[in-house]
Amino acid sequence: IFQRGCDAVIENIYRLSAVAPVDVVMVRGNHDTMAAWHLGHALGLVFQGHKHVTVDNSPKPRKYYKFGRCGFMLTHGDKASRRAGSGYSALFASEQPEMWASTTYREAHIGHFHREQVVQDVGFTVRTLPALCQPDAWHSENGFVGNPPTAMGMIWHPEEGRVATVEWRPLAG
Repeated sequence: IFQRGCDAVIENIYRLSAVAPVDVVMVRGNHDTMAAWHLGHALGLVFQGHKHVTVDNSPKPRKYYKFGRCGFMLTHGDKASRRAGSGYSALFASEQPEMWASTTYREAHIGHFHREQVVQDVGFTVRTLPALCQPDAWHSENGFVGNPPTAMGMIWHPEEGRVATVEWRPLAG
């Protein structure tokens, strides 16, 4: 499974890099800490020296990424501030004051809760992304079921912020 997933990610990065530069930012989850690191390490080896692909596989629990006037905190969401809004915005401003000051559109993207949710708070958005996976035994036992598996992508303009959102859901059955 790991090999097929890795091959699919590599193939898609090559496809994307033929159109535009690709920055791969690895963010570990709470169930896949080592698998995420291994995938990031493999990607780093495959794309080492590639002129259009960079891979950030650093072990930091929160990664920051700037694209024009857009600033992003990327984190799984199971650690640090679980309060939507001010907790993440305070972390962002504290850990990345230069990025905070030089951006207009600021967001934290998290995924721990496996559902789509958007909370806006004083110039900052916490965007909880849905999960593509089906509920496992723990999620089923605790009643975290019923949300359709969904992959979400966003298109960002460097000066105008988010301009489009796309979703993909696998066919049922």
